[in-house]
Order: sequence, then C-alpha cells, then structure tokens
Amino acid sequence: MSDSAFKKLTEIVDTLMSENGCPWDKVQTRESLKPYLVEEVYEALEALDGNNPEEIKDELGDLLYQILFHAKISENRGEFNIKDVVQSISEKMTRRHPHVFQEGNLETPDEVVTQWEEIKKQEKNNAHRKSVLDGVPKHLPGLLRAQKLQKKAAKQGFDWDEITAVFDKLDEEVAEFKEAVLSGKEADIEGELGDILFVLVNIAKFKKIDAEEALARVTRLLEDGTLSRFGPMYHAEKMGGGLTLAALEVPEDDYERIAEIVNGFDEVAHNYARDHDFNMWFVLATETPEGVAETISKIEAATGLVVHNMPKKEEFFIGLRFEA
Repeated sequence: MSDSAFKKLTEIVDTLMSENGCPWDKVQTRESLKPYLVEEVYEALEALDGNNPEEIKDELGDLLYQILFHAKISENRGEFNIKDVVQSISEKMTRRHPHVFQEGNLETPDEVVTQWEEIKKQEKNNAHRKSVLDGVPKHLPGLLRAQKLQKKAAKQGFDWDEITAVFDKLDEEVAEFKEAVLSGKEADIEGELGDILFVLVNIAKFKKIDAEEALARVTRLLEDGTLSRFGPMYHAEKMGGGLTLAALEVPEDDYERIAEIVNGFDEVAHNYARDHDFNMWFVLATETPEGVAETISKIEAATGLVVHNMPKKEEFFIGLRFEA
C-alpha cells in the first residue's frame, strides 16, 4: 500500500468530520460509535469465517475506517492523532519482540507468549492493576472472557493438574444443576448452569480449544442446516410437504453406499444424521401417508434393509444422541 492511499483515506475522514462535512459524521462521539465498532468487528469475523478474500478486504476496510474515525475524534479533542496511534503500536510491537528486533532466541510460540506477558507486566500502562486477573475486557462475550480469566489464573497455579479432575468437577456441577431444576429451586438454577459452563470452558482450555469459537461453529451449522442433528428437518422444510422421520439400521462397513442410495430419492431430504449405533436417520418430505408408505417400500427394495418410522419430530431432537 502506498503512503498516498492511506493519506487519501485520512483526508476523506478529515473532510467528512469537518465543519462543512457530513451532518452525521461530524456529530459522532466515542459513545455513539461504540455499537458500530462492535458491529464491524463481528462482520469482519464473519467474513474471516467465510474465507472470501473480497469480503474480508471489505470488512477490514470498514474496521480501519472505525479506527480512523476514533483517532480523528481524539485529534479534535487535542489528545492524539492517527500518526500517534501508528507510532504507539509500532513501538509496542518492537518492544514486545526483543528476540526479533534486539537480541535473544525463542524457539516456540509458547516461549513467545510467556515473554510477551512478562514484558506486558512491566509496562507503565499495566502498573495500576491490582490483581493478576485484571486486564481482561469486561465487554468480551461470556465464554471468551471466562477462558481468558482461567488462562490467567492457571499461570498463577490456580488450576487442576489433570483433566480427569475437571471431569469430576463437571459431574458434580451437573448433579447440582439437575437437583436444582428437579426440586424447583429457581433461584439456584442460573448459578448452577453458570458453574457448568465455567467448567466446560476449563475443559476447552485443557484441550486448547477456543470455547467461544466452538459454540459459534455449532450455531453456524444449525443456521445453515448442515448440522447433522437438524439438517434433515431443515432441508425437508425447504422442500415443502409433510415431514416424516425414518431410520435404517445400516451396517458400519456399508454406510456410505446406503447413504448414496437413500439420498438418490427425491422424497428424501438430502441431508441425513447418523447416531452412535450407525443408524441412519432421514426425513421424508411427502404430503400423504400413502406417499410415505410408497417411498419406504422403494427404499427397502433398493437397500435390502427395513425402514423404521418415527413420526414424532420431538423424539428426533431430544431422544437420540447424534454426532455433529
């Protein structure tokens, strides 16, 4: 990127926020822009998830504009400008990478993170912190903030030594939650559920899984209908007609062949679920009982297997354990 391109963008910001600029831009404040900054961050994350270069470029540009917007507000208040922002981050990155810009040799990412945290603790901006848990933004999503706090606590020795102990704690919390729900202790239910989530986050930390991203991933799969637990219902509803849930007991070594046969029928939602016993669950999108019976007969003839009917949709969602 040329300096002129960045200079042109800063000039656009200056013009829009000038006395003769845009009526909307020039009256914005730090407070009024907060929702837009959050929105642009999440839109950038969504673009990254989609892995579309054009969308990523566009959303990163929107995020950059928000940074310039806030820098201009600070400049108008006589505090700092965008050049100060760039200089500050340049100095920080140089300071926190002495093994690159000065002397030293670090071999692993973990060594870099440890050094980063040590340098960070020594910086004047962090001198006011009273607790080792300070410094985690309060506005982070709950799972993300919980995981960051747990990582900080673990570095100070506040953690289980083995993941088996965490699973024991999870069993304990689930039992307490179940007792609160079944006994009608409404005041305790939310807290007990929070305890379960907190322990699950700790398990994610042990396995180096981003808990927030793990939940977001499953949610996205549910939204687009590709999650195997809900996909058949989703696609059947898109196809229209009645919904009948059915299953085949499929030999493990013949699963893919049977799946190809079943998905070849127009009446079958082209997405199926598979439980832990290798039963294949699928949805028949047909209008009449006769149509269901006819389709089942065709599937049985084509596969040589017996189709089991399950007309209650709630059993599909609640009564079975499915793999995502």
